Amino acid sequence: MRTKAERPSGDAPADVGARTENGLRATVLASLTNGMFRLQMKDGREVVAHAALDLRKAFTRLLPGDPVVIELSPFDHNRARICSLIKSPQHSDRVSPPSQSGRATTGRGRHREPKQQEL
Repeated sequence: MRTKAERPSGDAPADVGARTENGLRATVLASLTNGMFRLQMKDGREVVAHAALDLRKAFTRLLPGDPVVIELSPFDHNRARICSLIKSPQHSDRVSPPSQSGRATTGRGRHREPKQQEL
């Protein structure tokens, strides 16, 4: 089995410009069922990808238009794994969902506001 260092110069991938240090760059086009995503690579190809375990554990929300780093499957070049979300300044102003940690709850169920007594 060849390693990357032993690869002949003629086998260089065509997407060298789209490579990052960890993998290839792509953009999320759509969210599919079962945690899959449709991505468009820099060379125009569309691939189907799943989020890596690190992203799922961190509850990373991937939305259409987000730039991501992916690794292509060596067996099927139409499938990939999303390794990380690329931080971009245009997406930093995105509003995150409100956290529920700041609310005080009383026992089970939802928080109820105390009723105001009318005078």
